[in-house]
Amino acid sequence: MGLKDPHDTIQKATFTCNPTWKNASCIEASFTHPDDLQIIVDAIEHAKPVEGILDMSTEYNVELVDNDQTTHHYSLSLGFEHNAHTEGLLLDGADSHQGYRISNTDTNRLRDMILQSTTFPEGLLEPTVRISGTTIPLYSGAFCSSKWNPETHQLESICGIPPAPDTLDQEIEGQAISVAPSSQIKVDFPTKPAKIELYMVKNGEHFPVELDRSGRYTVSLERGYAKYVLSATWNKDNNSQYYFGVYIR
Repeated sequence: MGLKDPHDTIQKATFTCNPTWKNASCIEASFTHPDDLQIIVDAIEHAKPVEGILDMSTEYNVELVDNDQTTHHYSLSLGFEHNAHTEGLLLDGADSHQGYRISNTDTNRLRDMILQSTTFPEGLLEPTVRISGTTIPLYSGAFCSSKWNPETHQLESICGIPPAPDTLDQEIEGQAISVAPSSQIKVDFPTKPAKIELYMVKNGEHFPVELDRSGRYTVSLERGYAKYVLSATWNKDNNSQYYFGVYIR
């Protein structure tokens, strides 16, 4: 085929959404597992040339990195749904006007691989919040989590809401721990979210506080009870909130 085949030593593949692609269905992902990399290599190797000169926007920019750090660049469109008819389109980074057709089998394998990369098979993993080495009790708030259904080839979302505010507030305050002024809160996630936000809640208002790069925050000098809400977003289908309280003595 006319397309340059990637080497058998591909170590990493990164799919980023083309900025000109306006559909929210595009999901960015990176892959290093050999099985995933083989799916990508197979799709490229099986691709067939499309007649004519193409001038179109594609869904993904794809970068493949060899173990010697050589890079290969492609543009890729897969469509939105798993079915027996959709074929993907691949453009070689060295010749963006020459297109290559990806079979519906390889297209579906690529799309399924990308969708599965956004899921948490065992559900969202709760973070650990510590202050001066002591673990703080957390209470779950609103959340959404996606799971992969291999029969329908679709993501299925499960969402939940927290208990009634009065009940939740009583539980949080009842389990709040006593800390010294200027103590440091440390937040750790088993799987790091794309975005982490921490808010102090006072009289029903949320005031943002900044975590440093290591996930630390120094509590205020103001004595009394303080409630916090921790918001985590992994992607558009997986997000969660957690509440905790402290007494600053």
